[in-house]
Amino acid sequence: MRKILLSILLICGFSGSLWAQLQGDSWANAQKNKEATIIITYFETPRFVFKNAEGKLEGICIDILKEFASYIQKTKGIKIKVNIQKPANDFGLFLKNIKASKGGVFALGPFTITDERKKEMTFTPPYIKNRSILITNNAAPDLGTLGNISNTFAGMKAYALRNSTQETEILEIKNNYYPNLEIVYVNNADDLLAKTLQDPKSFTKNDFLYYADALQTGQPIKRHPAGENNTNPYGFIMPKGSDWIVIWNEFLNDSNGFTTKPEYRKILEKHLGFTATQILLK
Repeated sequence: MRKILLSILLICGFSGSLWAQLQGDSWANAQKNKEATIIITYFETPRFVFKNAEGKLEGICIDILKEFASYIQKTKGIKIKVNIQKPANDFGLFLKNIKASKGGVFALGPFTITDERKKEMTFTPPYIKNRSILITNNAAPDLGTLGNISNTFAGMKAYALRNSTQETEILEIKNNYYPNLEIVYVNNADDLLAKTLQDPKSFTKNDFLYYADALQTGQPIKRHPAGENNTNPYGFIMPKGSDWIVIWNEFLNDSNGFTTKPEYRKILEKHLGFTATQILLK
């Protein structure tokens, strides 16, 4: 039965209108009928959810969803049918569509769980931790302590993304440790990484996923543990008040849920690599 479920997820195509309200079966009806159709949409992100050369979806999120469907089949005897809906490319519109959806609708991607977002949508429990990484080109000197950053990184600039939590962290470094730091603003998170790796006299802070992707693709990146910190974890998004939170809470239980299992670690190593997984899970 597990193989059947996985094949459904792999062969399911894109259907439905981008503008139509997304609606899947409720968890209550799934338990009653012993079957359910769930709607999946996603925000394409390297390593997390992306299209392979054949146009099929892969990534951490997809593999976890497969395990979720298998868990429901095994423990509840409920057959899950997956309908993948074409996502909106604009992130604001993407979130708007999820907020307006009903029932078993799940948005896959590295979505930061915040108190503000919880007011308008329901998150699954965290499926992966997140860290803010201080990174440079690999030609930069090693940073021993954050308190010594103005000396170790003397003459270096910092790249920041305006109105982001990343900017807040850069400003904290400037205010607390490096008052003469020059801050250069960029247009998006991809530029934070690209410009830093091109400029050996610079540094930035960026989410762990960008560091992991650069590591996997062999880019000239250096991580400085003295300047990193835990940030809000990632979760999948559901419509506000979705009753599917019950089974997600069970599946991703902190003490003995899926993220504590060897299968979870295998998924991370598959998509992030051994080194990045070690850092994330330590």
